[in-house]
Formats: sequence, C-alpha cells, structure tokens
Amino acid sequence: MNEDKTIVTDTFSETIEVIKRFIFFNADELKKNEDSQIRSNAVGCLQSVASAAPKLLYPHWNHLLLDSHASMPSTPSLFTLIQYEAMPEVRISACSIIKTMDLNNICDC
Repeated sequence: MNEDKTIVTDTFSETIEVIKRFIFFNADELKKNEDSQIRSNAVGCLQSVASAAPKLLYPHWNHLLLDSHASMPSTPSLFTLIQYEAMPEVRISACSIIKTMDLNNICDC
C-alpha cells in the first residue's frame, strides 16, 4: 500500500516554523531572562522532535545550524543560543539537539 505522507510532513514543517519562532523570540535580547522560559519550552519541543524523528529536521538544518560569529549574528541559530542565552538549561538543550541531529545523521538512522 502506497501511503501519502505529505499531510504529516507539511504539518510538521509548519510546526517546526512555530517552534523556531518561539526559540528565537527576541533573539537580540538573549542575555535577559525574561523570555528564557518561552525559549526553554520551545527548545524542549524541538529536542523531543530531534529525538523522535531526526530525519524530519534535516530540511531545517540550514535554519537551525547557521554558523555564528563573535558578534550577534543577524539570523539566530542554535549556536546563538549556546553562546548568548542567559538560562543554562536552554544552552544545554540546544547542545543536546545538535548532538542528536548530528549522531542520527552520522548513523543514518
């Protein structure tokens, strides 16, 4: 049986876009704790997705894993969170997402 999976993947892309919006909400003020709880919850969602279905994140790698420079980049990424986020738990979760995505890419799981 040939199943149409576009409904699931299309919805998934929209979900990832919403999660990214919350992760990088007020990204220019990452050093402040005011929005850290919002980012913490959004990063937790992304971490769950990375653990459960890492291949579905591959199309979003270029948005999540942009190379960051010494100064705050104009487009934030998980590396930006690791470097600038005030809440250590968010930084650790961002590292965990990158590790999960990378390990699943290497293992081709």
